[in-house]
Amino acid sequence: MYVNSQVRYCEDIGITADAASRLFVYYGIASCAGRLVSGRLCDFKKVNKFYVYQVSELIAGTSILVVTMATSYVHMVVFIVIYGLCDGAYITTLNVLLMTCVSPQKVPIAIGWEMQISSFFLASGPPVAGLMADSLNSYTHAFYMAGAVVLAGACIPFLLLFAKSKESGEEMNEIMNPHEGQEIGIDPGSQEISIACTSSL
Repeated sequence: MYVNSQVRYCEDIGITADAASRLFVYYGIASCAGRLVSGRLCDFKKVNKFYVYQVSELIAGTSILVVTMATSYVHMVVFIVIYGLCDGAYITTLNVLLMTCVSPQKVPIAIGWEMQISSFFLASGPPVAGLMADSLNSYTHAFYMAGAVVLAGACIPFLLLFAKSKESGEEMNEIMNPHEGQEIGIDPGSQEISIACTSSL
């Protein structure tokens, strides 16, 4: 959403449209670099792809919120480079996660669903931002909305991580205390046998 509105937003803070249009070049270079770097990171076994995905989303969402305080062209360049790097990393790691979290036979279905769902929000974001800007005479609120949505999407997987850690804790508790919550019965016959064996020793 932001990329489609950046020229109008730059004009609102006193940056010319010609200078604002060059931000697309910086965005493209940064996004390309982000895809290459994140793809290389995902090749390392010690690097958790899920964390790379989440960190890139958190930084991207935070940068969208912070850009509302930009007052110069330098601020916009710094923002667009950071946003481009995170956006490229997000796209690469998302595809890697989709290919590794399902069986090979289901990869096309997973990618198809991901593209179908994301295309709806990508297509609806710019019109909604435009309507908000027209009604409020500013893109600031639209950026707040976009940043909040990205941050929410990055924080939701934390719930899954918490649920997974809780399940692991319960499984460990069952392993360490297998008879917890169960009544332990002692057969008198077996007790007599064990006493006889002990006395014989």
